Amino acid sequence: MVENIRIAIINVQLKNTGQTRIKKGECNYIAKEVTVWFDDTEYITPIEVIIPDTGRVGIFGTQTELEPNEVLSEDVALALNKITFFAVRVEFRAVGATEGWGALAIFNADEKTKGSSIINLSIDQKARSG
Repeated sequence: MVENIRIAIINVQLKNTGQTRIKKGECNYIAKEVTVWFDDTEYITPIEVIIPDTGRVGIFGTQTELEPNEVLSEDVALALNKITFFAVRVEFRAVGATEGWGALAIFNADEKTKGSSIINLSIDQKARSG
């Protein structure tokens, strides 16, 4: 905590699980508050995560390609106001790909401001179309 502002450090890891080199087109993350509501009659509580097309932040900017089994790692610092639950989505698109890969993780700010967390996004060249 820095002057009553909670800081969450999220470690984003990107791994090429395929057998060929992948040229990175773009890689972004989005962090948003998550709304959780409780219903005493249900055993499972729905979680609403709305990730709009705005607010993307580039990550792994200097990396141009990933070799097979290569792992990239970068820390993302998030200043949290009074947010309890938040989501971080990482999106990756290879050069020339028509589809991308994405990973979403949901965190409890009370827990994640005590230490770091890891988001893993494995990329397999076979999953690419086009």
